[in-house]
Amino acid sequence: MPKYAVLCFLIVSLLLAGCGSAKTSEPTVSPTAPKPSEELVIVGQLIHIDKTPACGTGLWGAVAEYSVVTVQSGTYSEKTIHVVHGCPEIMRGEYIEGSGSLVSFQINDYHMLELTKQNVYDVTVYPGETEFSVDSIYFCKKVDPYNQK
Repeated sequence: MPKYAVLCFLIVSLLLAGCGSAKTSEPTVSPTAPKPSEELVIVGQLIHIDKTPACGTGLWGAVAEYSVVTVQSGTYSEKTIHVVHGCPEIMRGEYIEGSGSLVSFQINDYHMLELTKQNVYDVTVYPGETEFSVDSIYFCKKVDPYNQK
């Protein structure tokens, strides 16, 4: 593994472990809100997605922020959610089998998202601009376009 990739991996690992606080924030869940589910299916509107290096030397994950439109399955009470998408520059049909049919990530588009707390595709979260709580991050298993009517 190239030295740069190892260094980036170590930095990201430290940030996710809570050793760095530059890009993390405290969870926003209220004490009376029900605990969010480990697995979710939601419809969300894409607000922002961080940029990542092109995949090739590794599977880089970009943190995206979504406005939660509806929760189809599971429990989630917040108005926004942070989701990691692996290799966002690659169409989902060419990324990993079963990861969805989305062609590209466009701000303000609506997506149907199958989410989990587990890093199912073993992506390395790239430290971008988005502030998020490590405890509140979800990983995307599948994303499809959603027609909001």
